[in-house]
Amino acid sequence: WKYFRMDPKAFMTMGILKAQFFIAFLRAGFDILCADLDVLWLRPPTPYLNGEVASSQLLGFADVVVSSDVTNGLADTDARWWGMQQEMNTGMLLLRSSPGSVAVCEAWAAR
Repeated sequence: WKYFRMDPKAFMTMGILKAQFFIAFLRAGFDILCADLDVLWLRPPTPYLNGEVASSQLLGFADVVVSSDVTNGLADTDARWWGMQQEMNTGMLLLRSSPGSVAVCEAWAAR
């Protein structure tokens, strides 16, 4: 066993398989919340992801919610684009069963 992130080809292959796995579940009607092993939930995230908490109401309308590697708001050079031009970090990823989520995963697998 070795850490595949250090092997670019293996890392890309794993990303494609992950996206294809997600597509199968999305098409079967499942929403997906995927978190890396180093993510710690201090309380259930469901009320936030469903927009039930006042500060997160817009999340309830999102088909795709993904974390970003931008950890400093001042370093976010594409604030107008909601971070879309930054590198995505799938350490925390929410995909709702929708055509939009399937399209994102198909584009991810094709990339």
